[in-house]
Amino acid sequence: MAVIQYNLQFKPRAKKKYSISWTVLAIDKNDRIQFHSNVPGVGIEYLTAPPFKLPGPKGTLPIQIPVKNGKALTGPFKVTKTLNGTTKVHFKCGTLEMPAPQKNRNEAIPAKPKFKAWRVGGDHPPGDTDN
Repeated sequence: MAVIQYNLQFKPRAKKKYSISWTVLAIDKNDRIQFHSNVPGVGIEYLTAPPFKLPGPKGTLPIQIPVKNGKALTGPFKVTKTLNGTTKVHFKCGTLEMPAPQKNRNEAIPAKPKFKAWRVGGDHPPGDTDN
């Protein structure tokens, strides 16, 4: 199971008196990772091997995050290796642009989506998160 540390703060003189932050210290094999987005055409691309088996033929990259009922949901993906501070993996977030299919003889060959990275990404485990 994942190890998550919560930090509960009370600051009576501050404008925001209460805050909760958390740190994911470790993600274990067989835990699950899930991705959400509020817009279509969003994807992720790992800089190293992802911590789970990718969907699709031969585990193709990037991973498109589909949108259903106004919210995107991809996964949950079952983690295949333990992740912690020394085995962290990084992914980039971005937009997927679908080029037109190529023609080969008389059949259309689906084109691989072009990934346009944003200036943000994420890690597994992600580390500190403030709320």
